[in-house]
Amino acid sequence: MLKRSILILTILVGFKSSFAQSIEIPQIALSSISFNVEVQNIPDSLNFVELVFLGGEKSYVYNLEVTDGKISKEIFINDSRNYEVRNSLEPNKTNYLRVIPGWLSVVPPLLAILLALLIRQVIVSLLAGIYVGAIFLYDFNFLISSLSQCL
Repeated sequence: MLKRSILILTILVGFKSSFAQSIEIPQIALSSISFNVEVQNIPDSLNFVELVFLGGEKSYVYNLEVTDGKISKEIFINDSRNYEVRNSLEPNKTNYLRVIPGWLSVVPPLLAILLALLIRQVIVSLLAGIYVGAIFLYDFNFLISSLSQCL
């Protein structure tokens, strides 16, 4: 009897989660460069989903149109900062997005090229470029970026 109850409960939970909305927002984006937002399994009763990016005194609101129960939209944000992302489908759930300046994406390869030309050690130069890129990704935290290189 207990096995049958567990089996039925497992099937019901799996059935419910297969129809849950899934919202895909990147954790890191570059300012003024578009990124993709995807939402799946939206109920047919909804025509629009509101997506709100809250970042201190600056906020962005996007009303995204639903087509065939899903959304796939390219959006961009101009200001570099950390944002809380909220949506009208799941008002209690909060995602986070970190927007960094676009010019920071050019620094690690330029550093690697410059170091390779100056010290003529290609592997050391590439590792230095990777380390600087990790520092940018981990919010200028040297310890966490160092540990991420080890894993």
